[in-house]
Amino acid sequence: MLDSQFDKVVQEFLTRSLEINPVAGTYLGLHEYDDSLPKGGREWIEANLKLAQEVKEALKDFPPGSLTGYRRVDRELLEWVVDLSIFEHQKIRMWEKYSPSVDVLGGSIYLLMVRDFAPLEARLKSIASRLEQFPEFEKRNRELLKDPVRVWNSIALQSGYGMHQLLDILEEQASNYPSIREEVRASISTTREALNDHLKWLETEVLPRSKDEFHLGKPLFNELLKLRGIPYDADELVEIGYSYLERYKEELKELAHEIMEGASPDEVLEIIKERRPKTFEEALNHYRKSVESVKAFLREKEIVSLPPNEELEVVETPPFLRNLIPIAAYLAPAKYEEVKKGVYMVTRPQSDEGLQEHCYTCIENVTVHEGYPGHHLHLSWLMSHPSVVRVLALEKATEFVEGWAFYCEEMMKDQGYMDDPEHRFMMLVDLLWRAARIVVDVKLQTGEMGIKEAIDFMKKNAFLSEEAATAEVLRYTMSPSQPLSYMLGKHLIMKLRKELEEALGGRFSLKAFHDALMEEGALPWFLMERVVREKIGVSP
Repeated sequence: MLDSQFDKVVQEFLTRSLEINPVAGTYLGLHEYDDSLPKGGREWIEANLKLAQEVKEALKDFPPGSLTGYRRVDRELLEWVVDLSIFEHQKIRMWEKYSPSVDVLGGSIYLLMVRDFAPLEARLKSIASRLEQFPEFEKRNRELLKDPVRVWNSIALQSGYGMHQLLDILEEQASNYPSIREEVRASISTTREALNDHLKWLETEVLPRSKDEFHLGKPLFNELLKLRGIPYDADELVEIGYSYLERYKEELKELAHEIMEGASPDEVLEIIKERRPKTFEEALNHYRKSVESVKAFLREKEIVSLPPNEELEVVETPPFLRNLIPIAAYLAPAKYEEVKKGVYMVTRPQSDEGLQEHCYTCIENVTVHEGYPGHHLHLSWLMSHPSVVRVLALEKATEFVEGWAFYCEEMMKDQGYMDDPEHRFMMLVDLLWRAARIVVDVKLQTGEMGIKEAIDFMKKNAFLSEEAATAEVLRYTMSPSQPLSYMLGKHLIMKLRKELEEALGGRFSLKAFHDALMEEGALPWFLMERVVREKIGVSP
């Protein structure tokens, strides 16, 4: 009885949430929302907060242990999701500091462009509808920006200029469909005018009154960590980050000497990165070949189960996202579409020199993270789970979502995939990068490190170029506690795996451990660890 009542609460939460945030409906594959943008403005923000508060109140009708099956976990998970939402709205208050207008529009258009759930002509009509709503959406959002942050709105300005390139692509696509060509062109013209006004407003009104300070401060950052269920505070995380940095630096020196006697890590890295495609188009082709190679290996070795009805498409990163995705990123499948099709975005560098970031070894290592058995495999399983609450938790449970993909990089080497010195070397470079992220994420948000210092730290400790380090650090400033999730998540997964191996001995199955993680979808670590222990039958 209570299970069905809980399902009604979840369904009402989903329905109302998508009415407020219709772009999320497109993300989920519920296409009745494809024609709409959010209303924007204070009404938009307050509606999200009110919904979270009402759901939290409704959950009081379901005491712990009163539900069965996956709903038992979903009840805790949903409360955790709304608690974090309330915290973000009331205490972090990013909506007062950053203009989201271009991000929302760009994401809403791109989802309709890359997911081929309907003929392109039909999707272009939905895009035209969203474009028509942009001027009012943008206008309403201006009232929110009471306390703008300079670095964040500088990023918004850059994204806005990139949006013009996306509109050019749309106009070119629409030219192939005479029945809607003029409608789409008119909506693009309307959007360009509003976009130009938006960029002028950011440049002449917002940035001059913006503040340089962006960090949360240590007390609020620690409060966020505690609310997320992360078992360490800011100081403990910095210690973890530095300990991994020291360890991996020593391992990298040893491996560099093994690859080339007397060579430094910088020299070896330069040699490996020179083994790269000559053009970006060749790089894209190698990414596609790498996807097929690692998928075949997983089938052969039975390391983890593959979900049904999944596909992975490799595409070029759209222009409006280039400044936030320096190398590659992944877009998850839609929950309510039958085929679980993920999109693997690869960013075209600004110069030929940037193709070094797409060296052959880099491509093969990154594909394990973004594709198989990393994000795509995991999120295809997630989108197949009967619970929609697990999907709603996706953006917040980053220590497992990112931790799993990062864990896979070394785990696959240990299982024999691309396990040679050069691939191990690049894996160690990436380990250093993620360990450095812990330090930088914490110190940026506690105010112990500025942007320039953070960029220099990433260049020195993570082998990043000025361009890549800058893009990374600017993203970190906007997403407190997300960048540290990669290394922390791997740390927690390895810790649990070691404990289970010691407890079970010869009865431990790596595939069963991986499948237990995958079957639960996206959970914060404090829930994931408990559920996996229950499944495998090993208590803490």
